[in-house]
Amino acid sequence: MTVIDYYRDQLLRPSLDRIAEQPTRALQRAECLRETLDYGLWRSLYKAINKAKTVLGKGMITHKLKQIWSQTPEQHLETQLAIYYMMAVTVQACIMTLGQAYYRFDEAKNLEIELYRTYEDERLMLDVNIMDLAHQQIEKNYSDSALAIASWKDDYINPIAREMAELGDTIRESIVHDTLDVSAFKIKADQLSAEAYSKLPML
Repeated sequence: MTVIDYYRDQLLRPSLDRIAEQPTRALQRAECLRETLDYGLWRSLYKAINKAKTVLGKGMITHKLKQIWSQTPEQHLETQLAIYYMMAVTVQACIMTLGQAYYRFDEAKNLEIELYRTYEDERLMLDVNIMDLAHQQIEKNYSDSALAIASWKDDYINPIAREMAELGDTIRESIVHDTLDVSAFKIKADQLSAEAYSKLPML
């Protein structure tokens, strides 16, 4: 199977089928939005792994990829992500074009989609940044500092990260069902981000 065959038969066509299978136009629109948002997450993964500065930082993303592609050797995960990312971007562009033509994806909805993308970018980068810092401390032989960072992550970041993931899921469904309160979302997202980073200088 070629890359084009995989893109068409395993990604684009199933997405279009899931949209077409919905019994009403409103549900088709919701599914079209859901597909658009889900394919955008591959961009966030790709950006995060390329922004990571250290092996530990990249490891936060490869760990997630290993859960998706359990049979892929770890050394090939980053390459596989790059290939999948390029296909996902193309599928997402097709689905968004469909949404704009048939399902009232207007400028306001496009801004909501971009807001969700940006939030997911920042959410993934939180873990990456922390592990980059831990790696840098290890390289400087500050093992105690690296351990403090790891402990801080377990005690403070992981609970906040779970809350951020839950917020992401809530926002995704709010966009799909046209119930997003942008101001409330921004307040909550900023609050979680500030809470996560506030204790870092104390380490």
